[in-house]
Amino acid sequence: MARRWAARRARGGGRRTLARVRAVERTPADLLSSALAADPGRPLVTFYDDATGERVELSVATFANWVAKTANLLQGDLAAAPGDRVALLLPAHWQTAVWLLACASVGAVADVGG
Repeated sequence: MARRWAARRARGGGRRTLARVRAVERTPADLLSSALAADPGRPLVTFYDDATGERVELSVATFANWVAKTANLLQGDLAAAPGDRVALLLPAHWQTAVWLLACASVGAVADVGG
């Protein structure tokens, strides 16, 4: 055990480097923004629905557009403000990820499962 720890420590595994800190401190919205800048046409989400046989593939740009539209709905039509709680009663679906990121982008707290 001590040998494994020493080997990991020698490789830098026990230290928090600046790169690691920056990666951890980035929000999901930051990661989406970076992916959008790097390659907006790249596939980001592929969803398979076993019940219906549905397959949906969304590019970074399409997913970011869904997030932006949902965030606008939250702020404009539902008057969600930073710190507000939003109950999300959604199944395991790609749209659930959109709602989670939209809540985060407006500063609302997503309450998954009620």
